[in-house]
Amino acid sequence: MWKKWALLCLSAGLISGCHPSQCAGCQSSTVLGSAADQLDFDSAFSVDTHYDTAQGNLTVRLHLRSGYHVYALGEPVGRPLDVVILPQGGWAMKGSARIPVGNKKTLGDETSLVLEDEVIISVKLQRGQGPIHAVLKLHMCADGACDRPRNYPFVVQLP
Repeated sequence: MWKKWALLCLSAGLISGCHPSQCAGCQSSTVLGSAADQLDFDSAFSVDTHYDTAQGNLTVRLHLRSGYHVYALGEPVGRPLDVVILPQGGWAMKGSARIPVGNKKTLGDETSLVLEDEVIISVKLQRGQGPIHAVLKLHMCADGACDRPRNYPFVVQLP
């Protein structure tokens, strides 16, 4: 079953749902560019997760609001999207996260490799105990402005 999750903060070893502006453990947004004042990077995306027990595969669906993008692997300037599994409970990644190939997009004078709309990330896992603790690494941008690269910790609760 797909589960929608809120941004989560890791603070003093406790895990609780929060919005980055409400949690000392989360970083606030810093943006570059004159259009940045009107952008809300924290609400520009949502994530669904699903763990397939039989296949040992975690699927992370990143939904980006129209006009926003993240960077793909091979991007020379922006930091590429990634998912990292934390070692709590013995969970471990079997190889790297599988992230789609990006599309070339002209941004100002540069051409970048970006991912837009829905991005499906797949991570093969070595089974552990308890919930899966992970971090979504995003460097999100909109036309004319970028957020700094940020880490969004999340937890996948298993039945």
